[in-house]
Amino acid sequence: EKLLDLNTATEGQLQTLPSIGPVRAKSIADYRNCNGPFQSVEELTAVDGIDLGVLEQLRHLVCVTVK
Repeated sequence: EKLLDLNTATEGQLQTLPSIGPVRAKSIADYRNCNGPFQSVEELTAVDGIDLGVLEQLRHLVCVTVK
């Protein structure tokens, strides 16, 4: 199963993840635009509305490619 890269995923792709609707998808994209690429999956908890519970649901579905 292919992991979704948090640094390249569109808002639409992010919304395919559990617990991620339009608002959280936009928050992830906005965070990325303001702070640059994610350095780790754990950094997701810095995004508004994403707590450790949501992170645990997503951890096995997402990845981060650091260039």
